[in-house]
Amino acid sequence: MGEQDRGLDNLEFYLLSPSRNVSSVGLEHYFDRVGVTGSSPVRSTNPTFYKINLLPVQKSLRLLLIFWLLSISANKLWAQGRQDPYPGCSSILIETRMSGAAAFGSWSRHIESQGLRLDRTDPTLLQLNTLPVSIKKMNCEYFIESKVTDNGTILVQLNWRTLTTDSTTNRPPSFQKWTYAAEKKSVAFTLYNEIMRVVDTYGNYLIWYSR
Repeated sequence: MGEQDRGLDNLEFYLLSPSRNVSSVGLEHYFDRVGVTGSSPVRSTNPTFYKINLLPVQKSLRLLLIFWLLSISANKLWAQGRQDPYPGCSSILIETRMSGAAAFGSWSRHIESQGLRLDRTDPTLLQLNTLPVSIKKMNCEYFIESKVTDNGTILVQLNWRTLTTDSTTNRPPSFQKWTYAAEKKSVAFTLYNEIMRVVDTYGNYLIWYSR
């Protein structure tokens, strides 16, 4: 097998020319009959072979195959629109491929169009928070915290707390960072649906989840 493998690296083949030529004997008789002199030599009727080395072709095909597989993977990701979240992830990343300032302005306007009110915004640091939103059926409230990178990736996080008053302080507990959970009736899953309602209506962008 080893000898065969090494041979394939320098594989060569010969390409037979499909062109057909007129017989030289018949053509010479014709030239004599019509009185043509000094004609060009008649091509041989022997077939022409072209030697081709497959080594550079093989390398090119490998590169084309790699680029083709990468393009399929990229198109598949874009067609899906987002990856599935996993237990414990706490951040949603939206790749807008805009400039940081453009993505910040676009995301801010979209949040307000969804009925959410902005609390703090910082156009210099490209950060914004919304005012808390209550979910009565889950007896909790949450706010959205967003940060935009210079290359236009929006990092979205949720902070939430229950509305049950602490008996020792007579105040609701402090906000805590949201993490995803797959239990359908859990607070974490309800909050996930709340934020994805905003994210999904923002645009057809690639979405990632991370811790």
